[in-house]
Amino acid sequence: MRRRLLCYYAILACICPSLCLAQIASRVPVLNFEKPPTTEADLPASETIRKDVDEVNLVFSVRDRGGHFVTDLQPHQVQVLDNRRPPESVRLFEAQTNLPLRVGLLVDGSDSVDARFGFEKTAAVNFLRQTLRAGSDQAFAVRFDASIHLVQDWTDNIQQLEQSILGMRVGGETALYDAVRQASEKLSEPSGRFHRRAIILITDGMDNRSHANLAEAIETALRAEAVIYVLSTNSAQTVNMAGELAMARLAEATGGRVLRAEKEKDIRRAFQSIQLELRSQYLLGYKPAEFRPDGSYRTISVKTRNRGGLRVHVRRGYYTRPTKPL
Repeated sequence: MRRRLLCYYAILACICPSLCLAQIASRVPVLNFEKPPTTEADLPASETIRKDVDEVNLVFSVRDRGGHFVTDLQPHQVQVLDNRRPPESVRLFEAQTNLPLRVGLLVDGSDSVDARFGFEKTAAVNFLRQTLRAGSDQAFAVRFDASIHLVQDWTDNIQQLEQSILGMRVGGETALYDAVRQASEKLSEPSGRFHRRAIILITDGMDNRSHANLAEAIETALRAEAVIYVLSTNSAQTVNMAGELAMARLAEATGGRVLRAEKEKDIRRAFQSIQLELRSQYLLGYKPAEFRPDGSYRTISVKTRNRGGLRVHVRRGYYTRPTKPL
């Protein structure tokens, strides 16, 4: 057991170079790596992660200059800062391909996307067919125009999702930010397991009917720990800067990306990239230094070391969860 603890302290020292091993040993409590008790006895241990109020779980991806996903990083090659400080302790670091997925598919059904609506729906169905695993992953589907329409609630049944998505119709104005906020709230619903939460948003970025603003949509997504992938349906001829900037802010703040989806081949390629990314990620669990469970916002920075030319996709921060009163 002593050798195992020294090994974990060595990993912490590599990730937090400002702390020497002796400092870490004096500050970090003895960690219990035994499997915690759980009522989900039928789940594999790797899919059940207990999260305390003072622990942060990050899912992030890394790409090289050529856009290829990097899947062989080691703990000493990753540096994380929470509110500009190294974590008090790092409890978990591993490549993750099998964490359960929770996906919210949001499709812009306003008049502005009429010409592309058919192939957008078909591509979305194909993405869910190839990505969701029955018994493990679940998704819901939303069409939004001036209102938000939940066309399919949580399910792992691809046939139900397919029928609901293909039956969507176009018409009306756009309440984009309201759609993101409501989808994020739905993703926040407790399930007893740690999941990768993702919103797939197909839109041109225009909003003219929401009650929520862009900042509120981003905050709700961050509180849900949801990454937003935006498939932009704008073309070079019809691009609007306000919509482009809004989509970029939604994606970058949550650790996602904006992908082109103007043509049928573009949206197929975008969905393939998202599918690959969801299976090419890392899971990092740590206890922040000077943590206060007061609902405040804390910044996150994750960088690679000794591996040049790599780009990390990770949410830029999170809101702490206040301690519930006894």
